[in-house]
Order: sequence, then structure tokens, then C-alpha cells
Amino acid sequence: MSWCWWIRSCAPWAPFQRARIICWEHFNLATDHGSRLRSVGRSTAVRLADAIVVLTERDAEAWRARYRIRDKIGAIWNPVPHFPRPSEESAASRTVLAVGRLTEQKGFDVLLNAWHKVVSAHPDWRLRIVGWGEDENDLKAQAWTLGLSDSVVFVGRTSQVEKEYQRAALYVMSSRWEGLPMTLLEAQSFGLPVVSTDCETGPAEILAGGSGVLVNVEDDETLAREIRDLITDEARRSEMSLLARDNAARFDADTLCGEWQQLLERLTAGQARIADAS
Repeated sequence: MSWCWWIRSCAPWAPFQRARIICWEHFNLATDHGSRLRSVGRSTAVRLADAIVVLTERDAEAWRARYRIRDKIGAIWNPVPHFPRPSEESAASRTVLAVGRLTEQKGFDVLLNAWHKVVSAHPDWRLRIVGWGEDENDLKAQAWTLGLSDSVVFVGRTSQVEKEYQRAALYVMSSRWEGLPMTLLEAQSFGLPVVSTDCETGPAEILAGGSGVLVNVEDDETLAREIRDLITDEARRSEMSLLARDNAARFDADTLCGEWQQLLERLTAGQARIADAS
């Protein structure tokens, strides 16, 4: 639920009911999207919720440090979606893929600056950007100014994003901040090597194990260099592809549902003990 909904509809009744309350944070603690209600909602959850679930262990540590809580905070990843079995098209692909909303958060302006440096050395490669958003016109204008009209494709919305993953050789994420970026999980499930910015939460945990490369946020020079290095090293891409598929198994829905089940059982067991004592 949103923090606004939690504050207005749930929090006032929390002290008067016997049900257990779990608050699930979809972003990260450093993100408030300009709304003070997020901070108010988080502080209220610390006082009233029986458990708070966040998406990454790094974010859980931030909650522990800020609110001085330990037992009620924990991290459970989002599961990777199930798509049709990946094809083998990516082996001969010359496509770099990026997926996300065309907003400041996703850093596509940084990616376009990086791509300008990549395509000068690899003019036969293409960048496909899947998504839509309020920055679409500005990004298209930037691509035109940089002379990228022939090497960058703005795909827009699609109901068959799996086909984009299947046709790509590698995946790039240029975000300035994230919670747990689902596009990285999706890319891993399709065996795509990844170059990603090292946002405060998300990419480092997803890409642990060698299936991706991390660069500093807004560092278009390093982003370009790492993309170029993977383009020229097909053997490395193949190795990272195998690691990516293995890595995606960590985010299997059955495994993560088991973690939710354990949390619910722990909370209901605590509730039963309270009932027995009364």
C-alpha cells in the first residue's frame, strides 16, 4: 500500500485491532519523491507495524540505522517474472537494451551521452530504449542533437517486452536511484550481461556473482567504456550470460514465497502466544 493510504486509512485503527500489520516498502529509504508523507508514514510504521519488509538488505540496514530497530525490519526480494523460454537470438545480436520510464530517475540522458561515445567505435550496434514518460521529447531531442538518430530506437510501450530481451546482446541500466529494479531481474532471467549504475539500493545485490558490471551514478565515461568492453569481448559476454541465468534462480517466486510464509508464521505464532497469555 502507499504511505498516504497507510497514514489516512490504516494507522488510526492500528492500536484497536488484533490483526498483525506488515508494511512493505517498495522504494528505498532515501527516496521520498518530494512528499513529506513518506517520512511520516515510515515513522508511523516503525511505531505501529509488527513487521516492515523492504526490498534489499542494504535498505534494511538503512532502516536499522535511522530508526534503531532490528527485529521488525527485514528484506525480501521481489520475484523475477516468468517469461517464455529465452531464444538463442542474442548470440548474434548487435543490440544494447534499456527498459524503463523516460524520467529523470532512470538516467537515460546519461545513457545517451554514453552511447554517443560507444557508437563512434561501434557504428553497427544499436541501442533500443523501451518505455515512455514525461522526458520522452527531451530525450529524443538530445539523441538528435548528438547525432544518434540512426543508432537509437525509442520503442515506446510494448506488451511483448520479452521479445526485446530475447533480441538483445546485453542490458544497460543508467538509473540515478532504484528500489529493487525489476528490469535487471528480467534481464538476468534472459541471460543478458548487464552494465548498471551502482544505485544506493538494488543493482549491487542483484548482480552479485559476476553477471554484471557496476559503475558510478551519472558517470557516462565509465558507462561507455564498460559497454564498449563487453561489445568487443564476446567470450566474456557468454560467460556472464551463463552466470546471469544462474543468478536469476535466486529470485524464484517459490523461494521468495517461502520467505513470506516464514514471516507470516512467525507473526501469527507471536499473536497466538499473546492470546494464550490473555
